[in-house]
Amino acid sequence: MDDERKRALIDHELTHCTVEDSVFKTRGHDVEEFHSIIQRYGTWSNTLVKAKDAMERAEQLYLNDLADGVIKALDVSSDRKVQLVMKSFT
Repeated sequence: MDDERKRALIDHELTHCTVEDSVFKTRGHDVEEFHSIIQRYGTWSNTLVKAKDAMERAEQLYLNDLADGVIKALDVSSDRKVQLVMKSFT
């Protein structure tokens, strides 16, 4: 398991920990659904819509970081960033 996955796993497990009324408790997952239900009905619940939005934001952050890395590696001016990113998806 690489370091990024280890950090994600530790963060996941620690997110189960919460404090309510000065009492330590564990909490369940925000999202629980079968892949087959999502394939058949899409994001049919508010919880799934929120999860989808969070995943899209995470993907956009990843793509922005990736584009910044490409620009630095190519030593290209930032005004061409959008052109490079758009070109890579066409």
